[in-house]
Amino acid sequence: MSESPLELARAALASQAWAEALDHLRPLLTEPDPTLAHQATRLIAQVPHPLSVSALVGALDHSEAPIRLTAAEGLAQLGDRSALDPLLQALDDPEPAVRQQVVTTLKALDAEAARAQITELLSWERLPDQLRLGLTEALAGWEESGTVEVQS
Repeated sequence: MSESPLELARAALASQAWAEALDHLRPLLTEPDPTLAHQATRLIAQVPHPLSVSALVGALDHSEAPIRLTAAEGLAQLGDRSALDPLLQALDDPEPAVRQQVVTTLKALDAEAARAQITELLSWERLPDQLRLGLTEALAGWEESGTVEVQS
């Protein structure tokens, strides 16, 4: 019996074969089984590789909220500032918990740069309503310590 892609990825992670692990994990993000996609997202966040960042950025658009949430958490873990712009766009997520995690991740990656970008984006006239709401919530809660409350 052959090993599943998830088992192969775990073995590659154990031996620190990052590219091989990602080769097994990235296709799982599009699996119809959300549990499998969620597990893959969690494992990708443990891989210190530039392709991990791009995979998690892509997962910010997943149809399942728990996967989007885990992707935002993973981006905070990886700490790569190249995720700032995609995270700002993710502030239009329909799920408050995802938006809250995105704000937490933005603060962890580069609070000053993210705040400046949010302020600039809010000055745009043709900003979609959902994104404007997410940006406004993020900016309103910026000074708070701990978590940011977002509206549902």
